[in-house]
Amino acid sequence: MSPLKQGFSEEGHCCTLGTVVMVELQPDSYPVVQEFLRDFQSERSRSIWRVGRSGFKNEVESKYISSETLADQLPLERVENLLAALFEGWTRPTPDARVVRDYYLRSFAILLCIGAGRFIHHFTDQYHLQDRYLPHDNKPSLFPTSSNRDLFADFRAAQPPFCPYRLEFNIGYTLREHDILPINSQERVDEGGSAIIWKVVVDGEYDSLVQREDNTANAVLERNHTYIVKTYRAAEAHKYYEIERDAFKMLRWHGGPPADVIEYYGSFVRGSTFNIILEYADLGTLDQYLKNHPPPQIPAERILFWRHFTRVLCGLAHIHGQSEDHEYLQMFRGWHQDIDPSNILVVSRGGSSDYKCAFKIADLGLSHFKKYTSSPENNIDVDTFGTSTYGSPETQRGWHLQRCKLKVKQGVDIWSLGCVLSEVATWINHDWSRVEEYRRRRRNDMQENTGFASAGDCFHDGFDLLSSVKQTHEELVENCRRNDDITPMIVSEMIQKMLHIGRDRPEAMHLFHKSNEIINKAERLLASREEEQTASTIVGAQINNISRQPTPRVPNPPSHRPVRQKRKSRQPPEMSVADGLGHKFSMSGSRRQFPNQHLFESLNGRDHAFLIDTSESMMPYRERVREVLDLLAYMLLESDPDGLDVYYTNDREKLKGKTHHSILRAFDKHPFQGTPDMRERFADILARYQEKLGKKNGFLTRLVHKDTPPKGPRRLNLYVLTDAVWQPRTDLTIGIETLVSHLLKHGLTNKQIGIQFIRFGNDGEGIDRLNRLDAGMELRLDIVDHTPADGNVWKMLHGAINDWFDDDDTEGKEQEVVSEHEHTNGRGGYGEVMNGAPRSSKQPHPLGV
Repeated sequence: MSPLKQGFSEEGHCCTLGTVVMVELQPDSYPVVQEFLRDFQSERSRSIWRVGRSGFKNEVESKYISSETLADQLPLERVENLLAALFEGWTRPTPDARVVRDYYLRSFAILLCIGAGRFIHHFTDQYHLQDRYLPHDNKPSLFPTSSNRDLFADFRAAQPPFCPYRLEFNIGYTLREHDILPINSQERVDEGGSAIIWKVVVDGEYDSLVQREDNTANAVLERNHTYIVKTYRAAEAHKYYEIERDAFKMLRWHGGPPADVIEYYGSFVRGSTFNIILEYADLGTLDQYLKNHPPPQIPAERILFWRHFTRVLCGLAHIHGQSEDHEYLQMFRGWHQDIDPSNILVVSRGGSSDYKCAFKIADLGLSHFKKYTSSPENNIDVDTFGTSTYGSPETQRGWHLQRCKLKVKQGVDIWSLGCVLSEVATWINHDWSRVEEYRRRRRNDMQENTGFASAGDCFHDGFDLLSSVKQTHEELVENCRRNDDITPMIVSEMIQKMLHIGRDRPEAMHLFHKSNEIINKAERLLASREEEQTASTIVGAQINNISRQPTPRVPNPPSHRPVRQKRKSRQPPEMSVADGLGHKFSMSGSRRQFPNQHLFESLNGRDHAFLIDTSESMMPYRERVREVLDLLAYMLLESDPDGLDVYYTNDREKLKGKTHHSILRAFDKHPFQGTPDMRERFADILARYQEKLGKKNGFLTRLVHKDTPPKGPRRLNLYVLTDAVWQPRTDLTIGIETLVSHLLKHGLTNKQIGIQFIRFGNDGEGIDRLNRLDAGMELRLDIVDHTPADGNVWKMLHGAINDWFDDDDTEGKEQEVVSEHEHTNGRGGYGEVMNGAPRSSKQPHPLGV
């Protein structure tokens, strides 16, 4: 028989003539087929069906079944029974049930629903008809044809319930009316002139919007796959949609989203609606947050709030093209043009504090970007008629200039954010009712100045700050809350400069580093007050105890311990992390043009390695760890001939950081969790270095790396970033002592290796641990130093290898003058300091002074 005229017996089911396939109706009367049709065609009210969205406005609730549920409902045995019913009397091999279930199950279900189940034998012969290629928008070239129906049209019409769209990150979709999105619920939360804002919940099985390495990933998953869909629907919907979508994409120019701008996940177009999918801010707008939460009452809470809120400056810096990472600086420059409290959204971060949350810039609908050039005009672009209340004087238009296109600098955004900060500072110092009063006072000022009741509540009259604004700022500085070391400084050193009437306003990244400097200083003051309070409490208790003790009958022998006076010597240079980041950001061209440039000479040619404690207890300091790593890695990259080594306590792998950007990107992806074994990771690093001592280095190695000595490894600086909240009984002394023994064995000095502990937080036990490692070990070579993360950056770099910086002046160890009274009562606290004696003879003072 000709292969083009292949048929079956009289009761056969199929006949092929050329490329035309004639198929009888499937045997719907068979019980197994009837059961299938009840479950998957007529009765879609069962729990196996989920509700998604279709329709040109996403307004239609449509049932769909997930791939996993379909597989659960159609096990292998049921597929075998269906195939047996369909191909009863078939004289050729029937389709393999396992192949159908593994590769064609959705297609098989669709064919059964349209009464064409027997066509599955054709599908299983074609690789490109597998389920992985569903849904079929256009007819595949090898799709079977029927003589009595438009088989593909029927198949395409029936496929949506079996083929909901998987929402993928950063993918745009163009959807037909009946295509189903796996949006299980949606709720309208806001509506403006050009867009509607929906809160939606996406089916977790079809949610691939979040990249797992993004900082927002865990938060999204914890909020049950909740997102925002912004639907543009006005006459110029397509224009506004493209502006905002492209703006969000522009901000991802180096592979990841800025953490302080609301996250963009994807988009879709359906009919005349244009939609973007955004991060859901569960705490609402800034106004809603300030209204629903009382201001922080204690210093620690104020520090926490300001630490998180001032991150919006970093988000604005990203929009302005002022990246923290110089490698990606100035690719594009942007203008937001609509910063106000409604466009700063608040996302919870978990935990018990109301002030541990992320504040993020949103609504880029009026933003605009331009590629960076060296032209003087690069800093200027056309004003896009943004916020009025929070708008700068240079964007104000009289009635005769309403249609004029004004040229503006990025400083218009600085002004707007300065206005927002002014209201936030008012809330901090009072409460939400005072913010409302502040707005009323500005409206009254404007009405008096203009004579119009509808003049608004902006912050200026076109020429100067309103008197109500000036009075508010004076009151915030002079009458701040007790022990508020931040708000007055924010007002005097930041807001007043941001609200400069001229166009010369500070840049966003400069302001961000300034805020860090203010907050870090406040943290130090708070820690100092707490230590003084603790010390005074202990002293009072001990005095009371002494007063109750009987006077000794025999006087104590006189003490011959010398009084130790404060040494007068030239103090080493100092630089804070905030100052260092400010210098880093202001640089162009050569990388290391820092003050005291000569201090890099002793760092050049050394290996530099970081061990970062990624335990759960370090999570609150993650942003500050990043700042320290950011600055030190930036400063050291040119000093290390073959790149910086970066270790993590919860990862066995080592990163060789050749660029500043690669180090930060790897850090951003690393989780902080559990309580890793610091001792094991630390000892492993020292052991690897120790193995290299005394080994000869080949000519080629020394040729490639000119600083490599004939024998042994290059000199090493190891920076350990930790809070020292480790597993119980963690002891690092053995590894350090063993290394010192090997250094002495090979005739090496303490210049060979330096171990610098950089401490985050103020855990008392952790401080004691690091103090003991720094000055409590009897070592013949002093190779360890300890300094707080908000301390002197030059000490972080030199403290373990240069005695000038290693003054051992850390908590609980230094007392400038020891009095005779302390000697006679046995409270001297330190061993004797003699020429040639190791500093390890010092012991912590019992009062922690």
